[in-house]
Amino acid sequence: MTSFISQSTSNSKIQLAATAVVSAAVAAGAILSYQRLQQGERLSRLKQSIPEPEDTAYALQQVTSNGPIPRLDKEDEHNQLLAQRAQSGDFDDELILEQLARNRVFLGDEGTNKLRNAFVVVVGCGGVGSHATAALARSGVSKIRLIDFDQVTLSSLNRHAVATLADVGIPKVQCLQRRLVAITPWVRFDMRLQKFDGKSAPSLLDAWAGTGSDSGGHHQKPDFVIDAIDNIDSKVELLKY
Repeated sequence: MTSFISQSTSNSKIQLAATAVVSAAVAAGAILSYQRLQQGERLSRLKQSIPEPEDTAYALQQVTSNGPIPRLDKEDEHNQLLAQRAQSGDFDDELILEQLARNRVFLGDEGTNKLRNAFVVVVGCGGVGSHATAALARSGVSKIRLIDFDQVTLSSLNRHAVATLADVGIPKVQCLQRRLVAITPWVRFDMRLQKFDGKSAPSLLDAWAGTGSDSGGHHQKPDFVIDAIDNIDSKVELLKY
């Protein structure tokens, strides 16, 4: 009798364990199926949210020596037009001096003028270079050459000074120019979508090559070169040069 009860108890435990395993497997299968269904629905919604190509959409595919031309919204267009006016001299200098008022208190008029007439080259426009460029522009440097071959990515946004989601996919040099002309429209940017190396060094570190309305400081050699390179080979090439 005792043996029968023990055997029955053992069988019950086995049945309970088997039931638990089967239930867990069924639950896991249901969860995985639900997750796959949700992923499929999200993917479908994402595909449906992508607008049909329009003529203006292909502006992103137009490529210049500085990279693809990003589509400009109304604010971008306004900023670019204001920058064109400011760089052609159609901008009240008193407004610039007012914006640089704190700098003038610290540097004085002579120091501020030297800074405004300076030509600075920034090699590398990522986390370090973008912050350096933003500081230079806000401080009054009027001629900045930007050198970088890379584009803004999602992973760039945690360290880049001015990039937003709208800038993902465009060259970093264009991103900086696009955002900073909205703050300092009088600053001239010379964008070079190139990787710095020994062969390109002479042209990338050459004198300012502005022409026409962008001719300020023509033939002016760089006053400073900022090394913001994250590639050891390019960094060594710059140090050698």
